[in-house]
Amino acid sequence: MTQRKNPLISVIIPAYNEELYIRSCLTALVNQQTNEPYEIIVVDNNSLDQTYNIAKSYGVRIIRETKKGASAARNAGVRQAHGDIMVFVDADCIVPPNHLEKIADQFEVHHSLSVLAGPYIHHDGGLFIRWATDDLDYYTKLFTMYKIVFGVQGFASGNVAIKKSVYIKQGGFNESLDDVIKAEDLELAIRLYKAGIPVTYLPSLKVMASYRRINRAPLATTFMRSYYVINQLIHIPLSLHA
Repeated sequence: MTQRKNPLISVIIPAYNEELYIRSCLTALVNQQTNEPYEIIVVDNNSLDQTYNIAKSYGVRIIRETKKGASAARNAGVRQAHGDIMVFVDADCIVPPNHLEKIADQFEVHHSLSVLAGPYIHHDGGLFIRWATDDLDYYTKLFTMYKIVFGVQGFASGNVAIKKSVYIKQGGFNESLDDVIKAEDLELAIRLYKAGIPVTYLPSLKVMASYRRINRAPLATTFMRSYYVINQLIHIPLSLHA
């Protein structure tokens, strides 16, 4: 591929008290096997631990966002980004060595591509959770169900790439939805769907993600997120259903 003068890809990482996870995340990102230029932006969201200093040691761009919530942090990162494609990665995610190259290839080959997404593998939730999200490909099956029943291609907010122009036009992530349980990623997916912007889902675009948020209270977390998901999906106008 021809190398570009300006960053093609901006990796946006919202981070709040992520000192236990962000080293693995950044190590994987700074060691990407790609010739494409890219920048890494860590958005420190009022961390009280060593998140800022750890990120600084990697030589990546760091900005501060005082409004709490991952959605606000992601939007702040995009406002400061120089790239054409925004790649969102959570601070507890570990991407494979070819992650950014694979994303760049997809956007290079498919010129009409606006949004590209892939699944999580929860690597630290025990053998069953690892099997369910990797071999069984739970997230792909879940998002396929959304697509079949409601017409909406869902995606995970920690594994999605969006053209910056599309992201800005659609208003970014909803800052009133400030945590993973409230399904801020699905809310954006629904807005993209209503705007007629297709989301390309690539099952092989997998990233490792921590199971920690769910593992604290698996039943309660699953129930509450399911409530928000169903509430959002059933309120899509029937005229829009595929």
